[in-house]
Amino acid sequence: MPKLNPDYDPDWKSRFDHARAKVDATRNTKDIEAMHRAFSAQFRTMAEIRDFHFDSLRKKAEIDGLELLLPELGDDCTREEIGKAYGRGDDAIHDHLAERYRKPYAHPADLNAFHDDDPDVQRFTERYEYVGFRNHSSVCILTIEYQEAEAHVCFTLVEDGGTSPINMMDHLATIVYHEQFFDRYEPEEVHWYAYFRFRGLDGREGFMEAILEWNRKRKCYSNVRCWEHFPSAPRVIGETADVGTETSGLPRVRPRSDQANDDTPDLATS
Repeated sequence: MPKLNPDYDPDWKSRFDHARAKVDATRNTKDIEAMHRAFSAQFRTMAEIRDFHFDSLRKKAEIDGLELLLPELGDDCTREEIGKAYGRGDDAIHDHLAERYRKPYAHPADLNAFHDDDPDVQRFTERYEYVGFRNHSSVCILTIEYQEAEAHVCFTLVEDGGTSPINMMDHLATIVYHEQFFDRYEPEEVHWYAYFRFRGLDGREGFMEAILEWNRKRKCYSNVRCWEHFPSAPRVIGETADVGTETSGLPRVRPRSDQANDDTPDLATS
């Protein structure tokens, strides 16, 4: 039996109008939440609320020629589950559209590292956990490339990863240097980079090198002298933003079959 909506109110419209008037006057977050709850009060069951919001998402996707594939959400769903699924579906639509406008991967002409296929280097990529500001557990993607005379290291930011490695580059570089390089390379022979790719239509993307200073007395990197920005990101770095992304059970977006070939790959997002 479908779960009843505890906020159901046959007189929801007057309640909604009152809440909307307060929002127009205050723009207060609590008033906005009250307005949304008043609007949902018109539905007798949680399943009706789910169907209303899911249908609006599908229509939004159709306007852009997309098909939104949402995970199953039972008739006993909660308001929180509906809100979470709606948010993920909305993100999936925006992320797919953003892919249309992203710059293609291209290897910067003045970068001597991270080539697509280079048999003369050893390279590995892994999730890297570290302690961020205020002892906050943080994570990024770490890519290390060993060459004969030098090494290259890139920290790729991940969504909700905690403290950005960009904000503590000298500290993280010191840790990684002593873990990986101190017995093979001099500090100036290791080059440090950061890559970020933020989601959505307003997302940003950047690949840059941190020019670090080495404190020989303290045996640590003590300062980022400057950042050198590249006009594009190498493919082997750009694709690290997808490492470890969990897509099982999440919304998927794909071009509608009447507007694209059926073999167009799905794009899963988190």
